[in-house]
Amino acid sequence: MSARHNAKILWWSDVPTIDLLQKSLDQGLVSITSTDTVLGFLARLDEKSHKIIDTIKGSKPDKPYLILIDSPLKLSAFVDVQTLSEQAKCIVAKCWPGPLTIIFKAKNNVPACMQSKQGTIALRCPRHAGLLSILAHFDGLFSTSANKSGLPVAKTYQDLDHDLLHDVDYVVLDRDLAPSDVPSTIIDVTSSEVKVIRPGAYPVEKLERLCGKRANS
Repeated sequence: MSARHNAKILWWSDVPTIDLLQKSLDQGLVSITSTDTVLGFLARLDEKSHKIIDTIKGSKPDKPYLILIDSPLKLSAFVDVQTLSEQAKCIVAKCWPGPLTIIFKAKNNVPACMQSKQGTIALRCPRHAGLLSILAHFDGLFSTSANKSGLPVAKTYQDLDHDLLHDVDYVVLDRDLAPSDVPSTIIDVTSSEVKVIRPGAYPVEKLERLCGKRANS
């Protein structure tokens, strides 16, 4: 990837931000944004953008990335909702928007770059006004933590690896809300039992209370 100037900082609360970010994403460029969890990359859903994130992070080429959506109604673009268990539907209805990533079985027509080799897909609807505003313009967007593969997650803008700032177009931040260093909780609903893949910002105990059943680790 060719050397670039440092990414320009934008603020979610500024009026031009969504328009600028949308145009950048439409051009296939990658940005870093604050979220309701950790600072993350944001990119459009195509193979080219997936490969750009791979290059920036130094990830393995076959690594699947989380997809952010602005509404549970968009779940049907990626997942056969009719096949979901009542428990999975309960979790979606009660826990989104929020810091909970859910692994589903992907629809047969979902492009390979959006799913794992096992045919699963990870989706999340965030509780973050800025993200929801930009996501409203897309079916979904790739997201993953803004760090080099294997290195700690940056808690603040100042903690970001300097090299990353040469490889992204914008860094979009909240003026009054500090990023977290706690990632989303990840669960898998592809089988009859909900499995906790990674504890995180959404309390597992709350999941169990909401759905009346213990999740398996």
